[in-house]
Amino acid sequence: MKRLLLLPALVVGFLPLLGTTPASAGPVGGSFVVSSPFPGTGEAIACKSTASCVLLGQTLGRTGVLPLAGKWTPVAVGLTKSQPLSRSPIGNQVNGLSCFGETCVDVGSVSNGVTTTLHRVDVLTPTGWKATLLPAAHRGANSLYAISCASPALCLAVGTVATGQRASQTHSAIVSLSLGQQGTITAQTVSHPQTGTIDSMTSISCPTVSFCVAVGTTFGGPGHQWMPLVETFDGASWTQQTVGGLASGYLLGVSCYSPVSCVAVGSTNGLTNATTRPIVVAFSGTTWMGQVLNRSGVALNAISCFGPLVCMAVGSGSVGLATVPQVFSDQGGSWNPTKMPTLTSGSSGGEWRSVTCLNANQCHLFGTTTRHGLPTVLLGTPTGPNLRAVTPSTGPVTGGTTVQLLGINFSRGMIVRFGTTVARSVHVHSSQVATVISPAHVAAGVDVTVTTPYGTSVIAPVDAFTYLGPTSPGTLPNP
Repeated sequence: MKRLLLLPALVVGFLPLLGTTPASAGPVGGSFVVSSPFPGTGEAIACKSTASCVLLGQTLGRTGVLPLAGKWTPVAVGLTKSQPLSRSPIGNQVNGLSCFGETCVDVGSVSNGVTTTLHRVDVLTPTGWKATLLPAAHRGANSLYAISCASPALCLAVGTVATGQRASQTHSAIVSLSLGQQGTITAQTVSHPQTGTIDSMTSISCPTVSFCVAVGTTFGGPGHQWMPLVETFDGASWTQQTVGGLASGYLLGVSCYSPVSCVAVGSTNGLTNATTRPIVVAFSGTTWMGQVLNRSGVALNAISCFGPLVCMAVGSGSVGLATVPQVFSDQGGSWNPTKMPTLTSGSSGGEWRSVTCLNANQCHLFGTTTRHGLPTVLLGTPTGPNLRAVTPSTGPVTGGTTVQLLGINFSRGMIVRFGTTVARSVHVHSSQVATVISPAHVAAGVDVTVTTPYGTSVIAPVDAFTYLGPTSPGTLPNP
């Protein structure tokens, strides 16, 4: 079952954002600037660092749908579009994306006739794209929706595979991919048919080579309705898991921070858009437990977790016949909507299809809107500051060292702290470069943080600064 994009002709307004974040929980996601960089539909985004992301989507060509990708640099707000090969004059679909090092892999499908689609895999290396089609055992719907690469030797993709020519003979599929030199791949497909059911997998997350989670939906069985589908991989085999707390629903996205911390999202089986509600399924190392969030008309497509049960989920909500982008953040199971800024001029509605979070205030959103009547890629860029380097990383306890800060989203008037001590001399050269004079401090290692009106940089190894000197711990030298 493929996620469907409903592009609105008119948007009345955003859904009311009810509920508040608990005072003890810090913000997740921060503030965003939303832009519409190019025509097409946005499907997936993967960021290897705050300075390097890859975008994936589709655009309309003269003969059909063409794949579209781009390398995006948030630091310089630069975008370089690239065109994966069109493998069919009828239609090309690209859905999922995963990157490691300088290599990215996307998956999707191509039309190979009126009733047949084939799995497609594209590998992006520094020299360009290489596309491969996987053979199908039967005519029908053979599509890949998501991929996760734990290493170059193990990428796992999920989707559907036709086990016959009828719709009732379509089942979930897991494809194991091994990457070779210059973008070559070796693939092995495994279908997961269950007697009397139709099932599909839509998302996968592999935090390690010996642990993966794939999610989707299955129809049939005693209740004859759509039910959440969760399977786990232990490095050798797949096992279907029992999901508690839910009577029905679809799972569309999953993210695992570790083998003992995973969260999946989706929606209930609403008879209408207004009766649909988002669902969340969490795993904390023992059981899979679901909950239905009390948000009418909202469906969640994707999720990214950057800590144990600390995640951001994205999707869409309905307002009449229109859809509007939606963002929810999670702090240990407490889900709350995040207020989104106004869409760009000429844009109306749409949805977020993908999210990738590097830390609490660096979550990048990707999706589609309708702009001047045409599908257009929608990009949500975080405005919160982030540090990438502190040079030099040592100085005397007396302070007075000129320290260069490299990062993103710097602004005049920002506050720089060495540990808890505020530096009094800060000069912002650009949104990416600043210099500061280190304040006096006892001999110790501290974290340098930057605070602007849009948040505080997240503590990471790159912001470490060490005070050196003969001063004993606890004795503050004279500045």
